[in-house]
Amino acid sequence: MAIKNIFANLFLIISTLAVASPPNWLANQSINGYICGIGISNDKNPAMRERIAIVSARANLAENISVQIMSYFKIHTQVVNDNITSVTESIIEQKAHQMLSHSKIEKRFIDADGTLYILVTLPKTLQQIVK
Repeated sequence: MAIKNIFANLFLIISTLAVASPPNWLANQSINGYICGIGISNDKNPAMRERIAIVSARANLAENISVQIMSYFKIHTQVVNDNITSVTESIIEQKAHQMLSHSKIEKRFIDADGTLYILVTLPKTLQQIVK
């Protein structure tokens, strides 16, 4: 029994020392054919950590959608006055919200400190909603 415990402890020590390096999607933040968002949380409560990371990832995704949609509208509304521009921004926000319902949690990563990283994706084909 003592030998079994020694091996179990040794395994834990080795696995702790051999911390996996962060995955490529953390640095690259892109996947072909998808709009991506990354969320991070280091909450000590695992359920809360998951919830915070998901909300954070979707907020980041919404930000990325808005940036892409905004550039689409900017090309077509450069000559428009301030009132119409603010209406356009309102439409962009609404469309980004509608698109988030199609988002999917693609990947998860927990680093050595217990920080959770979540990658949320949305197929770029859904951008047709705003066109």
